[in-house]
Amino acid sequence: MDQVLERIEQINSTAAGIMEETARKKAEMDADMDRRTRDFDRKLHQDTELRLETLRRQLQGKLEEELSGLRADTASELSALEETYRARHGAIALRLVDEMTRE
Repeated sequence: MDQVLERIEQINSTAAGIMEETARKKAEMDADMDRRTRDFDRKLHQDTELRLETLRRQLQGKLEEELSGLRADTASELSALEETYRARHGAIALRLVDEMTRE
């Protein structure tokens, strides 16, 4: 009977050791997973910021290009209007006076 009790005590002791080792390994794995998660999040944040900055630069370039085109178009339209005004200033003035005096 003593042998049975002694054997049960050995089994309990071994089981307790296994449980302690398992808890220790689990804690190590949790710490490792936390570190990996932080590293992944940091890398993802850096990659995202880099991609966003690239997109901002591209959009800024397109915006500047479009603005430049609009400025050129506006300058061309203004120049055409000024040319029309210079060429037809007299006729336009006469037509306005004529319309105003008819009423």
